Amino acid sequence: MPELIAYAKANPGKLLNASSSNGSPGHVGGELFKFMTGTDIVHVPYKGGAPAINDLMAGRVQMMFESLNSIASFARSGAVRALAVSGDHRSPAFPDLPTVAETGVPGYSAPTWAGVIAPAGVPRPIVDRLNAAINRALGSPAMRQFYATIGDEPAGGTPEEFAALIAADSRKWGEVIKRARIRLE
Repeated sequence: MPELIAYAKANPGKLLNASSSNGSPGHVGGELFKFMTGTDIVHVPYKGGAPAINDLMAGRVQMMFESLNSIASFARSGAVRALAVSGDHRSPAFPDLPTVAETGVPGYSAPTWAGVIAPAGVPRPIVDRLNAAINRALGSPAMRQFYATIGDEPAGGTPEEFAALIAADSRKWGEVIKRARIRLE
């Protein structure tokens, strides 16, 4: 990662950063990286992760911020070179791969997550029942094994914790989107 940053600084506008789409987690994660490293890297949006990954493997783009569950098999096979993970901690699927923050970008954090959301007004007892069932499922050995296989980690938690995560990430990524002047088209 330090070599990538040094190259990007010495060659502004020469590196192409693929993403699965404009405004995707990989796009905004790349924009945060550019801001925090003071680099000029060109964003190249694709219509999906597969064509972006294909162009990364073919060398038509030089880098990509992509979820482990999409890129893990390519990294394990050597088709792409993983430099770092974008989350707050190392991935159990790639324990020797440092975080971006560990590689010289202190404070960088761009983890992705998925969750279950219900319509507003769903009665609290139903929300609680769904939440308990989802947490039980996520804690099961079968689900933990499934997530480990795809390079992901199940989290679980309370509805309030999830709402707080959504609010915090909305603020954080809203600032990145404004600063980078990202427009969805």
